[in-house]
Amino acid sequence: MTMTLVETVTVGSGGAASIEFTGIAGDGKDLMLKMSGRNTYAAADRSIIMSFNGSTADKTAVNLKGSGSAASSDTGTSLSIQAATTTANTFTVIDFYFSNYSGNTSKSVSIEQATENNATAAEALLMALNWNQTAAITSLGFSFGDGNWAEHSTASLYSIS
Repeated sequence: MTMTLVETVTVGSGGAASIEFTGIAGDGKDLMLKMSGRNTYAAADRSIIMSFNGSTADKTAVNLKGSGSAASSDTGTSLSIQAATTTANTFTVIDFYFSNYSGNTSKSVSIEQATENNATAAEALLMALNWNQTAAITSLGFSFGDGNWAEHSTASLYSIS
Protein backbone atom coordinates (compact mmCIF):
# COMPACT_ATOMS: atom_id res chain seq x y z
CA MET A 1 0.00 0.00 0.00
CA THR A 2 1.31 3.42 -0.99
CA MET A 3 -0.09 6.66 0.44
CA THR A 4 0.52 9.75 -1.65
CA LEU A 5 -0.35 13.24 -0.45
CA VAL A 6 -2.70 14.83 -2.99
CA GLU A 7 -3.23 18.18 -1.28
CA THR A 8 -3.36 19.89 2.11
CA VAL A 9 -5.72 22.79 2.75
CA THR A 10 -4.99 25.07 5.73
CA VAL A 11 -7.52 27.78 6.57
CA GLY A 12 -5.95 31.18 6.95
CA SER A 13 -6.81 34.32 8.89
CA GLY A 14 -10.50 35.19 8.83
CA GLY A 15 -11.64 31.61 8.18
CA ALA A 16 -13.09 30.04 5.05
CA ALA A 17 -16.60 29.18 3.90
CA SER A 18 -15.53 25.77 2.62
CA ILE A 19 -12.72 23.28 2.29
CA GLU A 20 -12.64 21.76 -1.19
CA PHE A 21 -10.62 19.24 -3.13
CA THR A 22 -11.22 19.37 -6.89
CA GLY A 23 -9.73 17.58 -9.86
CA ILE A 24 -9.13 14.36 -7.91
CA ALA A 25 -7.37 11.98 -10.30
CA GLY A 26 -8.84 8.50 -10.69
CA ASP A 27 -5.49 6.73 -10.56
CA GLY A 28 -5.70 5.42 -6.99
CA LYS A 29 -7.70 2.71 -5.30
CA ASP A 30 -8.85 4.49 -2.15
CA LEU A 31 -8.72 7.97 -0.61
CA MET A 32 -7.94 8.97 2.95
CA LEU A 33 -8.75 12.42 4.33
CA LYS A 34 -7.40 13.63 7.66
CA MET A 35 -9.12 16.73 9.00
CA SER A 36 -8.74 18.95 12.05
CA GLY A 37 -11.37 21.67 12.23
CA ARG A 38 -13.39 24.15 14.18
CA ASN A 39 -16.44 26.27 13.28
CA THR A 40 -16.67 30.04 13.85
CA TYR A 41 -20.40 29.87 14.64
CA ALA A 42 -21.40 30.15 18.31
CA ALA A 43 -24.69 28.20 18.19
CA ALA A 44 -25.03 24.50 18.83
CA ASP A 45 -25.67 23.46 15.20
CA ARG A 46 -22.35 23.31 13.39
CA SER A 47 -23.00 20.36 11.13
CA ILE A 48 -20.67 19.79 8.23
CA ILE A 49 -22.30 19.72 4.79
CA MET A 50 -20.34 17.14 2.82
CA SER A 51 -20.55 17.05 -0.99
CA PHE A 52 -19.36 14.50 -3.52
CA ASN A 53 -18.80 15.87 -7.03
CA GLY A 54 -20.81 18.96 -6.03
CA SER A 55 -23.82 16.96 -4.78
CA THR A 56 -25.00 16.80 -1.17
CA ALA A 57 -27.67 14.17 -1.99
CA ASP A 58 -27.79 10.37 -2.16
CA LYS A 59 -26.05 9.60 1.15
CA THR A 60 -27.11 7.04 3.75
CA ALA A 61 -25.34 6.26 7.01
CA VAL A 62 -25.38 4.49 10.33
CA ASN A 63 -23.60 5.95 13.39
CA LEU A 64 -22.37 4.97 16.82
CA LYS A 65 -21.85 7.91 19.17
CA GLY A 66 -20.47 8.24 22.65
CA SER A 67 -19.97 11.17 24.99
CA GLY A 68 -18.97 11.63 28.59
CA SER A 69 -22.57 10.97 29.60
CA ALA A 70 -24.34 8.76 27.02
CA ALA A 71 -24.09 6.41 24.07
CA SER A 72 -26.43 6.26 21.08
CA SER A 73 -26.85 5.20 17.48
CA ASP A 74 -28.74 6.72 14.57
CA THR A 75 -28.87 6.92 10.78
CA GLY A 76 -27.97 10.60 10.26
CA THR A 77 -25.37 11.72 7.74
CA SER A 78 -24.16 14.89 9.47
CA LEU A 79 -20.93 15.43 11.37
CA SER A 80 -20.73 18.21 13.96
CA ILE A 81 -17.51 19.88 15.03
CA GLN A 82 -16.23 22.31 17.65
CA ALA A 83 -18.17 25.57 17.84
CA ALA A 84 -16.79 28.98 18.72
CA THR A 85 -18.22 28.62 22.24
CA THR A 86 -16.45 25.34 23.13
CA THR A 87 -13.11 25.08 24.90
CA ALA A 88 -10.71 27.61 23.34
CA ASN A 89 -8.16 26.36 20.81
CA THR A 90 -9.62 22.86 20.57
CA PHE A 91 -10.36 21.21 17.22
CA THR A 92 -12.40 18.23 16.12
CA VAL A 93 -10.38 15.49 14.46
CA ILE A 94 -12.03 13.50 11.64
CA ASP A 95 -10.58 10.67 9.55
CA PHE A 96 -12.37 9.65 6.34
CA TYR A 97 -11.59 6.53 4.30
CA PHE A 98 -13.20 6.41 0.83
CA SER A 99 -13.10 2.85 -0.56
CA ASN A 100 -12.91 2.25 -4.31
CA TYR A 101 -13.43 5.97 -5.02
CA SER A 102 -12.70 5.66 -8.74
CA GLY A 103 -14.73 2.49 -9.34
CA ASN A 104 -18.17 2.27 -10.93
CA THR A 105 -20.08 1.14 -7.83
CA SER A 106 -21.57 3.13 -4.94
CA LYS A 107 -18.93 4.58 -2.62
CA SER A 108 -18.41 3.32 0.93
CA VAL A 109 -16.93 5.80 3.42
CA SER A 110 -15.70 4.99 6.94
CA ILE A 111 -15.53 7.98 9.26
CA GLU A 112 -14.01 8.33 12.74
CA GLN A 113 -14.47 11.58 14.65
CA ALA A 114 -13.50 12.88 18.07
CA THR A 115 -14.32 16.25 19.61
CA GLU A 116 -12.68 17.78 22.67
CA ASN A 117 -14.57 20.12 24.95
CA ASN A 118 -13.16 19.42 28.42
CA ALA A 119 -16.77 18.63 29.37
CA THR A 120 -19.35 15.88 29.02
CA ALA A 121 -20.35 17.38 25.67
CA ALA A 122 -17.19 15.96 24.08
CA GLU A 123 -18.07 13.22 21.60
CA ALA A 124 -16.67 10.28 19.68
CA LEU A 125 -18.39 9.04 16.52
CA LEU A 126 -18.02 6.13 14.13
CA MET A 127 -19.96 6.44 10.88
CA ALA A 128 -20.42 4.05 7.97
CA LEU A 129 -21.62 6.18 5.05
CA ASN A 130 -22.60 5.19 1.53
CA TRP A 131 -22.77 7.61 -1.39
CA ASN A 132 -25.32 5.97 -3.64
CA GLN A 133 -23.77 7.04 -6.94
CA THR A 134 -21.56 5.07 -9.33
CA ALA A 135 -19.50 7.99 -10.65
CA ALA A 136 -15.87 8.23 -9.62
CA ILE A 137 -15.25 10.80 -6.90
CA THR A 138 -13.54 13.75 -8.59
CA SER A 139 -14.25 16.43 -5.96
CA LEU A 140 -15.03 16.65 -2.25
CA GLY A 141 -16.43 19.68 -0.44
CA PHE A 142 -17.00 20.48 3.22
CA SER A 143 -18.97 23.54 4.37
CA PHE A 144 -21.53 24.61 6.99
CA GLY A 145 -25.09 25.95 7.00
CA ASP A 146 -23.92 28.53 9.56
CA GLY A 147 -20.42 29.77 10.25
CA ASN A 148 -17.10 29.13 8.58
CA TRP A 149 -14.05 26.98 9.03
CA ALA A 150 -11.93 28.65 11.71
CA GLU A 151 -8.35 29.73 11.14
CA HIS A 152 -5.87 26.83 11.44
CA SER A 153 -8.42 24.19 10.40
CA THR A 154 -6.62 21.75 8.11
CA ALA A 155 -7.46 18.88 5.80
CA SER A 156 -5.02 16.57 4.02
CA LEU A 157 -6.15 14.26 1.21
CA TYR A 158 -4.17 11.14 0.36
CA SER A 159 -4.47 8.73 -2.55
CA ILE A 160 -3.91 5.08 -1.67
CA SER A 161 -2.76 2.59 -4.27
